[in-house]
Amino acid sequence: MVPRTEAVRPKRRHGVLVIACCLPSLCFVPSLGKGRSEQRLFLRSQMEQRQVETEEISESNVSQTVSPEPSKPSSEEVGIWTYIFGKPGEFRRDLSLVGTSPERIIITNFFAILIGLASNLWGQTEFLFRVFPTIGEKAREVHLDSLYAVDGLKTAYEEQYQARYPSTWLLDQRVALLKARQSSPDDLLGVSTRRRAAVEGVAPDNAWGPPGGGDRNLKKRENLSVVKQTLPPKSQASREPQEISEILGEPQASLERLLRESIAPEGSKKEVEAISAEKIQKGGNTYYEYQWKTTFPSGVALRSYSSCSLGLPDANGNRNLFTLTLVIPEEDAEALTGTAQLAPAIIQGFQVGAP
Repeated sequence: MVPRTEAVRPKRRHGVLVIACCLPSLCFVPSLGKGRSEQRLFLRSQMEQRQVETEEISESNVSQTVSPEPSKPSSEEVGIWTYIFGKPGEFRRDLSLVGTSPERIIITNFFAILIGLASNLWGQTEFLFRVFPTIGEKAREVHLDSLYAVDGLKTAYEEQYQARYPSTWLLDQRVALLKARQSSPDDLLGVSTRRRAAVEGVAPDNAWGPPGGGDRNLKKRENLSVVKQTLPPKSQASREPQEISEILGEPQASLERLLRESIAPEGSKKEVEAISAEKIQKGGNTYYEYQWKTTFPSGVALRSYSSCSLGLPDANGNRNLFTLTLVIPEEDAEALTGTAQLAPAIIQGFQVGAP
């Protein structure tokens, strides 16, 4: 749009030009000997004709000023980096218009990644452990697997043992309440008699299961537990602690005795089948690992995996026998689906001793 001053100024110049062009006509008309009326008509026609010519000239000048010939676009090639971030200095200039800078963006994103990894946002921390197994092993070394799952398993680190369990399983609140009832405020001073009486014998120390697992029918029952049993020394006089090999003997014979006396005693109407029994050395300690199948009168069958070992003796020669037992449906064990895929890692990850 042309400014108003540009449109008025040519008209004033054109008016002066019209008068200047008409002066010769004023001097020439009296010499023709015509009447004054004819002179006026002739002069008016001359002025109108000059005015029309000057207006046409003015309009052509204005159109040339308003509509200049478009310049040809530059054929300069632009790289992808320049296309995204612009030429040197343009990206920083654009960011400054919104009150930020490249350095601030880098620092903000760095802390955002740290917060995301710390909070396991969208499971990215556990995904990182799966993609890079070496990082997952380092996480286990520093006990980060108590917070983040490594290969689908978390680890519970207790005073004398550590046990792995599926990351989606929950701690059994009944066992937690039982352990809380065994404690008293004077335990902090080490003078509680109630706790010492409670830990003698056999007691569950930890248990896990899937959400809603207690409401599942027997066919779909799954659970993982750690049972603690305190064993006295060989004799009170010597205070020499017992050894697990002296207590259990040969692995196969000890499994058959366990099934016959504890799992399916006479009259229980349950059938048991011993699958495997072995004694291994792991981390400087001896472990007995068992596997068996239990069939109930209803026809439901469950598979059990177990590992047991002795903890460190105390000053009096007492030792705790810790037994980890995993129970899953027999059909999952045969098809190697669900928790059965994690069973070997759960048994292997059970370690007794100072974690």
